[in-house]
Amino acid sequence: MRKVKKWLVFSGILLIVVIGAFFIVFEFVLKQKPFATAEDYWAQEKKGQLTTDALGHWTYAVNTADVLSYSQDPFFDMPRPYDMEMYRKWVEENRYNEIAIRRVYEGFSQDGDYGWPAELRGTGWLYAAEPFILAAPSVAIIEPGRTAEAVFVLNEFIKLFRSPAVWLDYAITWGYDDPMRDNMMWKGPLLIGESLYALMTGDKDKYGPEAKAIAQNLYELQKKHLRMPLGKGFSGGVECEPNHWYPQCNSIGIIALAIYDRVYGKDEKYGIEIGKAYRENYLKFLKDYMMEPGTYLIYRRWHPYGPQMADKNISASTNIFVSMNLHPFYPDFGKKLYEHVRFNYVRRYPLGIGYAILEVPEKNLRGRIINPASNTPGMLGLSYLNIFAAWVAAKEMGDKETFDGINRFLTNLTHPYFIQGEIRFDETNPEPAGLGKATVGQILNMHSGWWLLAKVHVGWKTILEHDWSKHRDKEGHLLNNP
Repeated sequence: MRKVKKWLVFSGILLIVVIGAFFIVFEFVLKQKPFATAEDYWAQEKKGQLTTDALGHWTYAVNTADVLSYSQDPFFDMPRPYDMEMYRKWVEENRYNEIAIRRVYEGFSQDGDYGWPAELRGTGWLYAAEPFILAAPSVAIIEPGRTAEAVFVLNEFIKLFRSPAVWLDYAITWGYDDPMRDNMMWKGPLLIGESLYALMTGDKDKYGPEAKAIAQNLYELQKKHLRMPLGKGFSGGVECEPNHWYPQCNSIGIIALAIYDRVYGKDEKYGIEIGKAYRENYLKFLKDYMMEPGTYLIYRRWHPYGPQMADKNISASTNIFVSMNLHPFYPDFGKKLYEHVRFNYVRRYPLGIGYAILEVPEKNLRGRIINPASNTPGMLGLSYLNIFAAWVAAKEMGDKETFDGINRFLTNLTHPYFIQGEIRFDETNPEPAGLGKATVGQILNMHSGWWLLAKVHVGWKTILEHDWSKHRDKEGHLLNNP
């Protein structure tokens, strides 16, 4: 009996030592702390200085834009009068031309330091390029001396967006021919970029013809769709894909049209602020057709044609995008929706690992939210973008706790590091990412723009109300003294 007791005592002590050693190794060796706290990121604008790591992400963005700048001449000049058919004509001429298709930013895709996998051209490049466009104005507001840099980055990613690089799959592989058709997923971010360019530089002419054409097209399509009968084309805006109307894509259009209103005021064709009209119609449609009774959450999508209209599944990415993009205009609505998302989807991990956000919530027998699909966070499960969107939304909403939790989780998961002034991820990681032949390391670097956006985003209200004339000298040149 004494031997058994001694063995139990020894085993208990050994277990305590092992657990203690594990915690020490985990805390001081395995676990990587974020480069800065939420307080540090919130203080950037007041201090007029990017945090060291935000500057590392930005340096990577500038160098990526530099490679883009000499990898491809602009695919499309800005015709005057504007030609809405020029993209469709390119598709018709080149859909079977393998050489022309291969040459789409071929030099950039082959660059060993900054290139993105060529097989992901299309939606893959679109999602990677979008946050660089969205982050540019915030960088300039935090450090006005970087305005010229910010506009350089913005301009190169606009050129990328205007090329087949971000719609090859939609127009050619999927066979929809014209990226200018009912396609908010592409037109919304493009309009954001072109309107931001005019807002930040004061130059309404460079991209003005296309920005006006897209803005008016979005407004006209929404009016057209709202007049159609239920099940025969009726929707609250512009489709992302044929017969698929997504609230999140149209919420991006809300931001785009709001910037357009800020730059151009009342539209010269319609005599009203078309962005304001679009978002009022959009919000009414959500409340009438797309909100789950009793929960305030937004349904996943709407089918304009057919017997099934509202797809009544609930997804995190839908709701997080809607909440943060409506927040500048309807703060109570946006905040309330965000709090529902935060309660229903955010998972807190032990040992200080941080917070993740699930894609699909479900309650267990005790009423707690679980993930019915798998026991993995969204970035590794159903939707890898929702955790980045939640991170940006936390910044938009002023939610420092969730922001810091996601920062800790992503930092522990991906281990970013500095090299030559840039923040990088492990590009030598050979594990397949499940996206073509791309490795995990390639994908992490490719999507580093989301890290930049989350860390620098000053809020759309601030960007829209900012006095951009202060970012130019007496001769009208953009400030260039970082």
